[in-house]
Amino acid sequence: MPADRDAALFRTRILTLLASHPDRAYRPHEIGKALDVSNHGRYQAMLEAVEALRDERAVDIVKGRLQHRANRPTQGEGRLTVNPQGFGFVALDAGGEDVYVRSDKMKTALHGDRVRVAFAAGTRGEDSREGEVAEVIERVTTQTVGTFDASRAAGWVSPDDRRLPHAVFVAQEDWNGATTGDKVVVSLDRFDSQRSGPEGRILSILGRADAPGVDVLALAMSMGVRSDFPDGVEAEAAKIDAGITKKEIARRRDLRGYPIYTIDPEDAKDFDDAIHTRDLGDGRIEVGVHIADVSHYVIPGTALDDEAYARGTSTYLVDRVIPMLPEALSNGVCSLRPREDKLTYSCIMTVEPDGTVSGYDIAETVTHSVHRFSYEAAQAVLDGGTPEGTVGIPADELTAEVLRAGPLAEVLTSKRMREGAIDFDVPEVRVRLDDEGTPVEIVTKER
Repeated sequence: MPADRDAALFRTRILTLLASHPDRAYRPHEIGKALDVSNHGRYQAMLEAVEALRDERAVDIVKGRLQHRANRPTQGEGRLTVNPQGFGFVALDAGGEDVYVRSDKMKTALHGDRVRVAFAAGTRGEDSREGEVAEVIERVTTQTVGTFDASRAAGWVSPDDRRLPHAVFVAQEDWNGATTGDKVVVSLDRFDSQRSGPEGRILSILGRADAPGVDVLALAMSMGVRSDFPDGVEAEAAKIDAGITKKEIARRRDLRGYPIYTIDPEDAKDFDDAIHTRDLGDGRIEVGVHIADVSHYVIPGTALDDEAYARGTSTYLVDRVIPMLPEALSNGVCSLRPREDKLTYSCIMTVEPDGTVSGYDIAETVTHSVHRFSYEAAQAVLDGGTPEGTVGIPADELTAEVLRAGPLAEVLTSKRMREGAIDFDVPEVRVRLDDEGTPVEIVTKER
């Protein structure tokens, strides 16, 4: 029997063997044993058939073994993640192994986009799946941050995000005042060809690329943090009435007579929690923790609520804070600033001498912070100092509050540690800036 005919027969027999055991993968010598091949010449013909099946990608290769190739979909949908080196992976909605996409197979897809990917045949000797983008289903990346460069009637923005390898073309009428060297936010309006690149408009100018603080803000925005709020969100925030009606006070627990105070970093601008303590006798202490009642002002289904949900949290940078809510709320209505009535939620607890919480009550309240401490100022009182700048409350009364809270904090911390809590306290650093925003010193924060 001619060798090529022998190999063709073995090809059929091998495919039949694999199809009859679809869940098993065979090494070549295992196939020879299963087919009862003992003659050397016939064994060589069988190996030729195995190689042909590999080359034709007619079988799956699992760790060097041959396995039946079941009928599989030729396409799938999922989210594209791009590596700064240019290639990417598509995490399929249907699950399973991610699909590898070479840089030249991306078409016009960008990092984060939802795409439809066409599967390529598996590579010989490898388990990985490869494919190419067939269609961009949803464009997720609609803007980016980069450095603007103008040349006559044309302008280009080079993205800071290396996962976006294409410079964005900006027509002169869409520069919006940007000049060469500006750090800008640019839209991604059109991207029809991988060869020509995307087109967009300058949305905002962050400042000169080499100006202090601009690089930090640009980095945050390139990670998806938005520094400004949509007009609709700002409009809703501007309409909020900061006044507290007698009707609202009447339905809440009125704690404005309590010596409530805040403790925050020296440079904090929003104060979202406050405390008070009271001596109940026999070593028992009442502890009140009060937080701003943001839900009174941010109503579900509003633009404010949707924006806060999308942001999730405030973002703290070296030189600024990008808040979750517009400043009218974060630094105003919902900030427990001293000597202002505020709507709050309060948890009032009874703490035993050993740190056990023997009772608590949670209520909607109205409070009035009598003083704003920095961490350093509160520590100074614990070290024997006197509160400075107190208004409406004697300094010795406020001193007694802090001196009661300090030891209680130590009791509660010791109790937590005894009960197996993990202390995640790690050294933190603070960057000190000069008046122009240039870093001049890095210091370790003291707890």
